[in-house]
Amino acid sequence: MESESVSTKQRRIAELARIHPEVSFTSLAYHIDLRWLHGAYKRTRKDGAVGVDGQTAEEYAKDLGNNLRSLLERAKSGTYVAPPVRRKNIPKGSSGTETRPIGIPTFEDKVLQYRDLSEYCRSSCFSLYDVAIFSRNSTSLLEVSVIQKG
Repeated sequence: MESESVSTKQRRIAELARIHPEVSFTSLAYHIDLRWLHGAYKRTRKDGAVGVDGQTAEEYAKDLGNNLRSLLERAKSGTYVAPPVRRKNIPKGSSGTETRPIGIPTFEDKVLQYRDLSEYCRSSCFSLYDVAIFSRNSTSLLEVSVIQKG
């Protein structure tokens, strides 16, 4: 694993946002390393529904080191392609007859979606900023726009 700590990288991102409030981060992929992905894995819900690949968190964990290394390599090289989400209809409201669709990503995609990054960006390090956009697409791992409050 990389020698630089996750919190050091997070502080660097926050400092860049403070210094350059007019700038949108177009990709945070270069800040991600195995330690950060492992932290994201630890924070990812393990009892959630499975995605289109049917892989459970338990199955992913059987070869965790290799899975995370592969994920990191694909994310940084730009070859990661998010798999389709599994569509499921769930009850809408209290009527019990209406439903609404939700998308269920694969476990690996949940790890990469980075719950801990979104939590971090909303933390005190960004107290002067509103986190405007959290999105992932096929061209960048994670896009974040940070807008100065006021």
